[in-house]
Amino acid sequence: MSLLIDALRKAEQDREDAQARLAETAELSLEPLATAPEAPATPPLSEARAREAASNLFSVKHDPAPHSPLVWFAIAGIAAGLL
Repeated sequence: MSLLIDALRKAEQDREDAQARLAETAELSLEPLATAPEAPATPPLSEARAREAASNLFSVKHDPAPHSPLVWFAIAGIAAGLL
């Protein structure tokens, strides 16, 4: 009989704990607590610097070193497999 009473008390305590946790989470909100700080303004670019940045953006990058022989062997192997 005492085991049944203990189980009922534990179930009641668990239910009360769950309700307390639900009450705590009900207080949570998706609204921000404080506003985010403003981002510092970047200084304006000079005209020469802007031109240089634009030319670098659209320039073609060349690889100074030729492709390694392993790449050529791999290409030849793939080509031989296709023939």
